[in-house]
Amino acid sequence: MSRYAWLLFDADGTLFDFQRAESIALKNTPFQMGLVVPAGYVETYHRINTLLWESFEAGDLLARDVRTKRFQWVFESLGIAGDAQAFSETFLRNLVEASTFLAEAKPLLAQLKLQYRLSLLTNGFADVQHARIARLGVASLFESIIISEEVGVAKPDPAIFDIVLERMGWPDKSTVLMIGDSLSSDILGGSNAGIDTCWFNPESKPNDSDVAPTYEIRRLGELRALLAIKE
Repeated sequence: MSRYAWLLFDADGTLFDFQRAESIALKNTPFQMGLVVPAGYVETYHRINTLLWESFEAGDLLARDVRTKRFQWVFESLGIAGDAQAFSETFLRNLVEASTFLAEAKPLLAQLKLQYRLSLLTNGFADVQHARIARLGVASLFESIIISEEVGVAKPDPAIFDIVLERMGWPDKSTVLMIGDSLSSDILGGSNAGIDTCWFNPESKPNDSDVAPTYEIRRLGELRALLAIKE
């Protein structure tokens, strides 16, 4: 057995296949809204969405600002005539409906639950995250679920990790492992909070930052070996 007692998971891109759900929602929403979007729609969305979420992580925007601004900016950039707010809400409903697990995630969580205490820590919109968690039926696996919008602070701010640790009952930090796919959010946040981190890097992206995870894995199933759990 490893020394860890608590496993703290990120949601999107770590357990949930956000990329797939987002792609489906981006495709279906214009059709449902009766809009013809120009070439560059997906690329423009990703550029603006990334910019706004980076501002959110830096503490310069609230989650609701990201929610209201991103499609407004996309529509303005591309000259799309339509109700950006209604488009945004339809997109989020489609995102929930398209939510699925990443490969290995569901059986791995069920196995880990037998030996570890699990918590979920996610940035994002509270209503959307709760709906996705309910759809995927995983709430019972986690002793605590912390969503940044509900607590008023987001990863990588160490303050959100204090909230998590408080809800865990203040365990020794050496017994907690943060697992996530974002260097700038999950890994930086965990490191700044004094918690060991495991970077889930399925695309083998280079780490050109100063952020140094404790561990790095390409498949979620690699956690079994890392934690000395038998297959």
